[in-house]
Amino acid sequence: MMRFFAFFAVFFLISGFAQAAGSFQGATPWQEGYGYKVRIIPGGLKPNGHFSAALDIKLDDGWKTYWRVPGENGIPPALHFEKSRNLEDIVIHWPKPVLFKDGDGQSIGYKERLVLPFEVKPYSSKTPVHLVIDTFFGVCAEICVPADASFALELRADNTDPKAAILIEEAMQEVPGAPAPQGLDVQVVKLVSHGGDDFVSIDVQVPANLKSKLETAHNDLLVILEGPKDWYFTPLKISVAALGETFDRPFGMVSAMVPLHRERIGVLPAHLRATIVAGDDAIDTMVPLTH
Repeated sequence: MMRFFAFFAVFFLISGFAQAAGSFQGATPWQEGYGYKVRIIPGGLKPNGHFSAALDIKLDDGWKTYWRVPGENGIPPALHFEKSRNLEDIVIHWPKPVLFKDGDGQSIGYKERLVLPFEVKPYSSKTPVHLVIDTFFGVCAEICVPADASFALELRADNTDPKAAILIEEAMQEVPGAPAPQGLDVQVVKLVSHGGDDFVSIDVQVPANLKSKLETAHNDLLVILEGPKDWYFTPLKISVAALGETFDRPFGMVSAMVPLHRERIGVLPAHLRATIVAGDDAIDTMVPLTH
């Protein structure tokens, strides 16, 4: 079962404010806390009339922060935009995460730095967006610290900087995309029980050229599933050796059993969200759940 805050016996809620402004035009000043500093950077107006921006978290050496599903011991990040004005919709784009040892378990997240892009749709493109963001996230090293920070930023067509736009675009390149024909893909997701425990059987399609890249870089496949709020899937690494020696087609298949922990047995969801990370490649897709 998911154990949020499993080793947060003592909370050290430490946040402060840096005096120096960010190096990008229009960026908020850094806010500093124990093991991190954080700010918002604006990326400017996009051709579709939306604005781009990003939460920029720099971590001290040895510190980590968490993905949208943080794993066994992490703090799930939360971003709230309700106080904003001229904001119709916002879409957060999560760069692909890594799996790391965290206390007595595993967590999913980021090391060194997280640039978390989001796209802002205004009600009216003729007036600026007054963006107000309240954030809550966790950072962890030998101790784990829940952190909070609040920002206010006006998004305008002239409030941007090429360096900020490049940083956001680089982060967008790390966001998992949709599966491509004969590319990395998820073919079958099936709920099974074995020995009184629940699992999801998953078949992952791996192109032969990607298999070669994984072997050369000594990388594994990382499989992360998401379902209802009371379901938790153990993140699973699949060794490239499990892909076999040869493929007789442009792609091969690898099967895995992902442990499922759920608080109650109820109506099964129609779909699960699957994120597969394979070195530099990653996909994010909704797949039907069968049983």
